[in-house]
Amino acid sequence: MKLHFISGLPRAGTTLLAAILNQNPRFTAGILSPSVPLIHATQTIMHAPNEFAALFNEPRRERVLRSILEALHEPNEVVFDNNRTWTGHLGLIRQIRPEAKVIVCVRPVEEVVNSLEMAVQRTGDAISILNPIPGLTVYERVQRWMSGEGVVGSALNNFKTGWFGPYRDMMLLFPYGTFVRKGAHQLRALYINLEEPYFEHDLAAFEYNNEQFDKYHNVPGLHTVRGPLEPRPARTILPPDIVGRLKPLTFWN
Repeated sequence: MKLHFISGLPRAGTTLLAAILNQNPRFTAGILSPSVPLIHATQTIMHAPNEFAALFNEPRRERVLRSILEALHEPNEVVFDNNRTWTGHLGLIRQIRPEAKVIVCVRPVEEVVNSLEMAVQRTGDAISILNPIPGLTVYERVQRWMSGEGVVGSALNNFKTGWFGPYRDMMLLFPYGTFVRKGAHQLRALYINLEEPYFEHDLAAFEYNNEQFDKYHNVPGLHTVRGPLEPRPARTILPPDIVGRLKPLTFWN
C-alpha cells in the first residue's frame, strides 16, 4: 500500500481534491481520517510516564504506529489520509512513512474565513460547529476561528510548524486558486511529484457530499462539491478591518 497525506487549511480544497482523486480506481481519499488522534493516544501509552512504556523500544513503537495506518486503509492500493494536523507532524511521517508526500491545500486566509462566514450565514446563524454560541457577531466568530485551537488558527499553526521545520521537502503546496483555474495542469504536476502514472480525470462532471457528517455538525452542504471545476467568485462579506488583519497571515506566497 502506498500512502500519502492531504492536509492544509479549511475551505482550501481538501474535499474537492479528494473527490477528484477518487475518480482514479487506484486511489482512495476521504474528507477526514481519525489516524492522528489514534496515533496520539497510542503514543501516550507507549511513552513514559505510562507504566507500559518499558515494554516498547523505538523499533516496536514505529511498527505499532505504522500498523494503525495500515489497519485503517488496507487493502487499498494508493491512499490519501486526510487530516489538517498532518503538517504539524512531518517528523512522525518521516519516521514511519519516509517515502510519503503531504499535499498541503492552501488559500489566502481572508478567503478561508470569508467562506466560513458565508457557511454560517447560509444557516441563518444556527448553532453549529462553526457558530457554537447564539448571538455571536462576526468579530467574535473570527476570534474563535483564529485562536490556537480554532478551525483556522490550529491549521495555520500546524502548517507553520511544517513549513519552517526541517522536513519542508515532504510538502507539496496545492493552491486552491490555481486548482480551480488550471485543474488539469495542477493534477499532472501532482502525479509527477507522486511518481504515479497519470489518470485522465473528469473535471466537468463530478459530485461529492457527506450529508451525514454535515448534518451532525449542523452546517448543511459544507462538504458538498460538484463540477465543473472552475473559479466561482464569492462576494466578500467580512468587514474591511477583519480582512486587513487576515491578509498578512498568508505567509507562504
